Amino acid sequence: MKHSSAFMQALCLATLMIMACGGRLPVKNRCNLNIILKDTTNLINKTNDFIQSFPQDKNKSVRLLTEALENDFKENCSTRNQLLSFYAEDVLSAGKILAEAKKSGIDHDFLKIQDLLQFCTPGKCEATEVTRNMKELREKFDGNKVAKGMKRLNKAVSEFRSLLFWIHNFAIHELKKTKGRK
Repeated sequence: MKHSSAFMQALCLATLMIMACGGRLPVKNRCNLNIILKDTTNLINKTNDFIQSFPQDKNKSVRLLTEALENDFKENCSTRNQLLSFYAEDVLSAGKILAEAKKSGIDHDFLKIQDLLQFCTPGKCEATEVTRNMKELREKFDGNKVAKGMKRLNKAVSEFRSLLFWIHNFAIHELKKTKGRK
């Protein structure tokens, strides 16, 4: 009887943790670039079917993920956090996109990578003012440069793979830096 009571308490505690974390699993408070690389590679492999389930982006003249934003992403942890939050909150959690992301587990995998990346900055990354490049992305996404509704979401989905490669390359770069320190 004691064992079943302890088991039930553990089960209740685990259920509470999952509910409190909004489905996110807790991660250890340390940066593990190897896990980020592995998870990002797996996510990149999953994205083909996900991206193809939406209409192809025909507006090639406007890019949300610019080279300037990529440079900011590499160097500025605040930009990194803001861009990952943008994709998690504004793109992957939107109606039809969320349904497709949940089918393949892309939403969960992306949130896990986002959580892990928060521990990969030296010192604490303070939320600072939105950078110029993030403002430009927001203006394109929210304004008239990218069409309204699903078309703007399709644009962001079509560039999702690029963001995953940025994350992957960032992790490789950080791994090389840590190996150089040893």
